[in-house]
Amino acid sequence: METKLFKEMTSDEQLRYVSDLTSFVDEKLPVLEKLGDAWELSHRKDMETGLQLIAAFQFARDFVDKALRYGDYSARVYRLRMYFNKIKEEIARGNSFKASDGKTYAVVPPAAPQAPRRGRPASAATIARREAEAEAAKQQTEIPIPAMPQIENKLHLNQLAWLCSDDTARAIETVQKLRFTSEAASERAKLLAEQGAAPEVIEPYAKEAADAIEAYQSIYAAVDTDLATVWYRLQNDEPYRERFVKRFKGVDLIQVGRICRPYYDKVKSPEFDLRMKTLIEQESPEFVARQKEDAAKKKEVQDILRYLKRKDKGPSEARVKTAKEKFHRLEELLGKKEAADYKPLVRKIEDDFKAMKKADKD
Repeated sequence: METKLFKEMTSDEQLRYVSDLTSFVDEKLPVLEKLGDAWELSHRKDMETGLQLIAAFQFARDFVDKALRYGDYSARVYRLRMYFNKIKEEIARGNSFKASDGKTYAVVPPAAPQAPRRGRPASAATIARREAEAEAAKQQTEIPIPAMPQIENKLHLNQLAWLCSDDTARAIETVQKLRFTSEAASERAKLLAEQGAAPEVIEPYAKEAADAIEAYQSIYAAVDTDLATVWYRLQNDEPYRERFVKRFKGVDLIQVGRICRPYYDKVKSPEFDLRMKTLIEQESPEFVARQKEDAAKKKEVQDILRYLKRKDKGPSEARVKTAKEKFHRLEELLGKKEAADYKPLVRKIEDDFKAMKKADKD
């Protein structure tokens, strides 16, 4: 965090801060609040200026971190004024200070004038939607962890990556970029629509936004599934639990369970549980041994049939004997009923040998 805390600033720095704060609240904030969905790059820069200002107070830094991380400014701008009002209250408690010119300055809360209207005004429904979107984004990217002294109270996607598959962990690194892409493309499409642009001009931006949203939502779903899988297997798969502890030395399984349980609760279903049971069974030593046995049996059957179908060997008594022995083994492997389908192959070998003997006598 680059912004210095207000309480650590010199008197001159505090004076400049109050001036910048007043200018932002008077000039920039009203514009941002009325943008609706018509955000452009310049507005994003103004929003980041506002975030840097409120970051001068510790109570705002968590909000600032999330806003900068996710880039969902249109869903968060409505909360800026709340932080600015609280900051003005904090400053107003001690709120005269001497600057380097020897003069004493008092902080007077400014009255915010009406700024020129930019874009569509935000309706009550739009504000409610933004609040819902912000809350949904928060729920998707963090979970509360009770009684967890070794880890933070709330975890973000990047803090969950170590519990995910390698593919999901790599995908998590792209979420912020995808969210920014979706928002920027959506804003561009809406602005073009307001300006009366042709559908074929708008369509590429709308598609880019939709594709980015679909991409990061699929990553959220993958995180849900991966963490639900970890919880289920830690509860029901002893070999997996042993491998987990060995891989992450010193890990607290109780903490991991608390992290992952909400994700299992989110995705659990009879289908999910069956998939987990099947996965556990397929990785069990018994299943692996059975697979090897089945593969060996399949290869032996194929070798026998290949021998019985060979045409490069002439008829002989030894071939007849070997064919009968191999067919007997085929009955053991497949059962007499299924092996009976291949009995004609043995008869053909016998018939060929009889025909050869008869020809020799003649």
